[in-house]
Amino acid sequence: MAEEDPSEVSIVIEGNKVMEGCGSRTKACVLLMGLIYSLNLEYPKQYTFEAFQKLFLELDGGKLQKKVHSLKNKLMQ
Repeated sequence: MAEEDPSEVSIVIEGNKVMEGCGSRTKACVLLMGLIYSLNLEYPKQYTFEAFQKLFLELDGGKLQKKVHSLKNKLMQ
């Protein structure tokens, strides 16, 4: 299914816009993962980055925190 072409897609980390004009949500997700690794960002307490990396990208999925594991179980139902 083709992704809608939004007028503007940006990456915001901790309330700061760090990248503008990403082109699509898919490309923004890829760029976000690159930023997380290149800037060696720590995961925030909300588990957003961890869930994105471990559940959706299936990277290092064997080591899940309790809340992320609970989310995975709910998604698998």
